Amino acid sequence: MISRVTACFSHCGLSPAGVGRILSAFLVSVRLDTHAERVLITAGVRLLIWLILIPCGAAPLRSGDRPSGDREIQAADFPKVDLLSEIRKAWRDRQERVHSLKLIWVNNVFETGEGQSRLMSLRARVRRMARPPRNGAANASAEAQPNAVDTRKSLLCLLAFRGTRYRDEFWQTKTESDATALLASLHPGRGSEYAVILDGKLRTGLVCQGTDVAGNKFRELTFQSGGPNWIAMQSTGALLLRLYRSADPALGRSNPTEGTKLTLVPPRGEQPAAVVASFPKRELWLDPTRDYVVLKDVSFDERHHPLCETVCEYQKAPPPIGWLPEKWTTTWGFSDGVVHRRSECRLVSWSASDADVSEDLFHFACPDGTFLIDQTQNQGQLTKSSIMWHGVRFPVTLFRTYAESLELVKAMASE
Repeated sequence: MISRVTACFSHCGLSPAGVGRILSAFLVSVRLDTHAERVLITAGVRLLIWLILIPCGAAPLRSGDRPSGDREIQAADFPKVDLLSEIRKAWRDRQERVHSLKLIWVNNVFETGEGQSRLMSLRARVRRMARPPRNGAANASAEAQPNAVDTRKSLLCLLAFRGTRYRDEFWQTKTESDATALLASLHPGRGSEYAVILDGKLRTGLVCQGTDVAGNKFRELTFQSGGPNWIAMQSTGALLLRLYRSADPALGRSNPTEGTKLTLVPPRGEQPAAVVASFPKRELWLDPTRDYVVLKDVSFDERHHPLCETVCEYQKAPPPIGWLPEKWTTTWGFSDGVVHRRSECRLVSWSASDADVSEDLFHFACPDGTFLIDQTQNQGQLTKSSIMWHGVRFPVTLFRTYAESLELVKAMASE
């Protein structure tokens, strides 16, 4: 009988170790009070029925779907074998193992014309609410919005971290082949659209080709306050942070684990068994057989309509990585299901060596002529601008063009 059950588990795609981790939450807790026993035994029987009787050819789950008869099992249901604590431990262990990591991937972005038209209409409505028009004619003209067209672009993206420091950078191209061709001559800090380094509470942004009102081009660095709290909200870094910096307090604040609802979802078809962690307006689908990596990340509106969904596929990597994201797709849409943006990412290069993730990655070069904007004081309400020249910051005003300010700086330096 035991061999038949084990064979059935293997046929469903769930290893004995994964089954043991899930079932141990039920079997070890038999010393609870009568009500808790009934709850746990009922849930355990349901889980066994799903694992043994559900056909492997069933249709895969969609975002937010639940098998009929399923119920959300809160972490409080497991006072002796806390599944939530097991998830946290797996995340912390992975974070401690992976000290440095650099990932480079191609991001193919598709934006629908219908979705962009909706977004432009929403922005126009917000502007009108903030500044109402003086007459009906102005209001009528504001209603007219140009019809947007479908657009495609490809980005070459880099994310690196070493300890608690992060770097995020991307280069924009027209096609995926153009983005891949950049790899041969890739140099961080050169020719990119934007780059940012987070070091503690300091966020430094780099624009390689900044411009002023006169069209002058220059290198621009911006200094602002804000650390992991900021990167935890970025779409490019959120998934990767959950993989290798999941225990970061910033993620805990955006997805508080106290009172988290856990749902055990059995395997269906090619979809493996999963533990779904539900937060307010958010769900994380975790794989219990692969150290609880994030299979899916879904955010919802107030009516629980999916607004953004990220689905990730993994490849096996040597220690200390364990599992590495191979492909991940993010879809943004409206509550009625209309998609306005889709991002398809494919990993092309990675390294977990401290030698490849060097200290130089977390410092921006500041050659002569770099325009500096300091917004670190008074919560960003105070802005100080300067130009670097011969290793010295010379204060300048924002009311002059860059070319005019640079000539004044050169004059002051020569005195």
